Amino acid sequence: MECRQKIIHVIAEGDTLYKLSKQYDTTVTELIMGNPTANPYNLRVGAKIQVCPGDKYLASVENPEMPPANRPMPPVSRPDMPPANRPMPPINRPDMPPANRPMPPANRPMPPMNRPDMPPVNQPETPAENVNALEELYWDMRQAWLSQIYWVRMYLMSVAAGAADEAQTEERMLETVDEITDVFAEFLPVQAVRRLREMLMRQTELIAAGIRAEKSGESFDYADADSNAEAIAQLFAEINPYFAQRDTENQLLNYLDLTRRQSVEQMEGNYNRSIDVFRDLENETLSMADYFVRGLLAR
Repeated sequence: MECRQKIIHVIAEGDTLYKLSKQYDTTVTELIMGNPTANPYNLRVGAKIQVCPGDKYLASVENPEMPPANRPMPPVSRPDMPPANRPMPPINRPDMPPANRPMPPANRPMPPMNRPDMPPVNQPETPAENVNALEELYWDMRQAWLSQIYWVRMYLMSVAAGAADEAQTEERMLETVDEITDVFAEFLPVQAVRRLREMLMRQTELIAAGIRAEKSGESFDYADADSNAEAIAQLFAEINPYFAQRDTENQLLNYLDLTRRQSVEQMEGNYNRSIDVFRDLENETLSMADYFVRGLLAR
């Protein structure tokens, strides 16, 4: 990606790649790729890294009246509202405790959310911030993979209908590779992140090629996609013994098989079957996302 305006950021206390990616409207993957000598797991305070900021950040710099994405908005005062810094009067309702009754502290941990597919979070030795980080990791991994299958389906719809937005939809679909890679980026070595991104991009491009082949009625050899999935599984097995190669292969190959099946059903006009297959794909994707999280936590 061409960088319009490179920025040098000096690492401050508390900086993380994820935090900086949000501050500069970029991705963790882009920060890692742009700073191959930096240790993403131990950013040294005072060290300098290169950042290629996104359009939203550049727009906020070019237009000083628009606050940056990470700058808190100033309070808005209206004649019919008390000033932002004036305490609100207490509101007493029969179904609410009196306003002057001491409330529980804001930092009291939420009750644990236990699910069969998640490690238990009610262990007394687990700090509340670790519980929150665990749930956030599950959420981010699921969201990233779901984003991909939703955009793959939108691309499928676009190709099937011969819509004019096919190129734009494909471009957005390919962006989901970075969304997935970003979740892994803080857990894997830099070289592994690069290899993973390349293989996930290849997998997504092959899915798109298969959809176009189904539309045109041409034969398409899915062996390349299967081989790519096996290569991804091998990469994970090399990184982490939890990711047994056969188990990871099964997850990825099931994912690909359901993706192909929904494409075939859609192109043949079996719309109800296509939707049913997509529903199965959603469930398979959630299972696969949770599998990857458990492996990252077990490393």
